[in-house]
This record gives sequence, structure tokens and C-alpha cells, in this order.
Amino acid sequence: MSASPKLDVDQTRVARATSHTGGPIPLVRANAFAPFVGFLNELGAPTDHLFQRAKVPTSLLEDPEALLPVFSGYRFIELAARQENLQDIGILVGQRASAFDLGAYGAALWGTSTVYEYLHHGVRLIGGHSSGTRLWLEPEADGLRVSQYLAGPESQGRCIADLFTLVITINTLRQLLGTTWSPREVRLLAGTERLLGDQEVFGDAPLITGQRHSSFTVSPELMHLKVPYQHTGANQRDHIRMTESIPIATD
Repeated sequence: MSASPKLDVDQTRVARATSHTGGPIPLVRANAFAPFVGFLNELGAPTDHLFQRAKVPTSLLEDPEALLPVFSGYRFIELAARQENLQDIGILVGQRASAFDLGAYGAALWGTSTVYEYLHHGVRLIGGHSSGTRLWLEPEADGLRVSQYLAGPESQGRCIADLFTLVITINTLRQLLGTTWSPREVRLLAGTERLLGDQEVFGDAPLITGQRHSSFTVSPELMHLKVPYQHTGANQRDHIRMTESIPIATD
């Protein structure tokens, strides 16, 4: 089995443009929208119209690694939630998705050999997938805390995206640890409480709401478990694209 390509976090961090107001514009790969698009198409939702209202050029979605503004993504999923009357759309889509399917980022994660290596790679390489998302690991007395922070002002769209990110991370770990696995504890970003819907997605983990960012804990004895399978058909070209310099977008 070939070794996983070495990706440097400094090389893979998505570039951010500068807006007319001087603030950075976080960017995200187009494949981040794919789980939502698939779900909405199954419902018969007017996906193209929602993208237009959110000012997301649909032509860019043809390239899974194209860069799109994060805040437009928030707007898109907020509009979709209202259109379909699904406040818990972040939970619903996250349960069906896997981080392994997120283009070059997901393909790089397939090359990991242990649960800890998977988490470490995810943290180190997230900047190449979205400059609006930060992940980090914190050792605690009873395990490892996996934390996340999504950039942007408070909005329903950002809260939906936060829940989606949390659930897809947990769901991907279940692919490695088994479908019955649950975090030891889950902390939720303030504002996401009203968007939870079916809370069974977190299993029997206690929920702590009203937090500054979302996180969950994993038992320490799971860190060195072997990943039960690895990807054998990853597109090497996608790995190369992650290591190339990314052009600066314009506002």
C-alpha cells in the first residue's frame, strides 16, 4: 500500500481575499456543498435558484475543488432550511455524509492508519478545504477533545454549518469505530439548540449548550485503534492540487 502524500499545512491553507472593508473573505471548496445538494435534489428543492439567491455561481460547482465564499455558503443553507422548513437540515445532511467524500481533503484522510492519525490529519489539513473552519485537539484527563470554530457573524446559516461540521465529524468516526459509538460528551455552539431536531445523532452523550464553539470528546483508549480500511482509488491529481498554491480570489 502506498504511503499517504505528505501535505504541509502551511501549503494547503486556503488563501483569503481582502474585501473592500479590509476584512478577509474565507473560502471553501465547492465539494463542501455536495452533501446538501444531493439531499435537496432528493427533496425536489429548487437548488439552482437557492444558489442564485445566495450569489453562488453555479458554474463553479462543476469543479469540486473550486473556491467559493464561505459566507455565501451559509446563506445558501439558511435559504434551503427556510425553503424546505427544515431547521435541522445540518443534522440531517451531516448524518448522511462522510468527511472521506470531501474531495482532495477526504482522499488525504483515507491514507491514515489510526484513529488519532485520522483526527490529526483532519486538523492539520482543514485549512486546505476551508479557511473559514478551524479544528483543534485538546488532551483532557478522560480523553481527547475535538473542537471546531467556524468563522463569521452570528446567523442561522453559520449555526447550521456548525452542526453539519460537528455531525459529519462524528459520523465519519462511526465509520471507523462502529455505528454504535458515541462521544463521551458534546458541547454545542450557542444558538444551535433550536436547530437540533433529532438529538439521537449524539447517542447517549450528555449535551452542554450555550458554548463559544462546538466540541466533543473521544476516549483515550480509542486513539491507537487501526483504521479498518483505507482508500485505494484516491486521485493523485487531487492530492497534488491541495499542495499547489491557491490563487487569491477577488471580492
